[in-house]
Amino acid sequence: IKELMKVILLEGKANTGKTTLANKIKYWLEENQFVQEAENSKGRDFSAVYSKTIKGKEMRIHLNSLSDTKRDIQERKEFYDINKKGGYDIFITAIRPKEINPNLNLWLKRIYERDISELEKKLEVKLEHINSDYLLKKFISLFESLL
Repeated sequence: IKELMKVILLEGKANTGKTTLANKIKYWLEENQFVQEAENSKGRDFSAVYSKTIKGKEMRIHLNSLSDTKRDIQERKEFYDINKKGGYDIFITAIRPKEINPNLNLWLKRIYERDISELEKKLEVKLEHINSDYLLKKFISLFESLL
C-alpha cells in the first residue's frame, strides 16, 4: 500500500493560466521520461496519469487541469479511480483560491479523503506569468522536493 499522496495545488482565479500551466507540466513530465499511462480530455481540460521509476521506485503522478466545481471534481475522481492501480504518489490539480470558493478545497479533501492528508503545497497562478516559464520553474522545484 502506498503512503498518502502529496498534493500540489495550481491555485488561481478564472482565466489566469492554470490550464496553460497544467499543459506545460504535462510536456515537462513527458520530456523527462515520465510515461503517460492514461489521459481523459474534455475541451482544453484534461486529467492524465504518468509514471516513472526513480531510484528504483515507481512514481505515479495524477495531473488534473480542472477543479472549478464539485461536479468537475467528482467527474475527475472516476478517471482517478479507474487508473488508480497501486495508487499515486503525487496529485497535481488546478483549483480556484479559497477566497473565491472555499468549498472547492473542502470537496477536494472529502472526495479524495482516503488518499490525501493535507492540501499542502500551493503554487499561486497569476495572469502576469502566463507566457513565462516562471511558474514552471517554481513547479519543478516544488515537485522535486516531493520526490
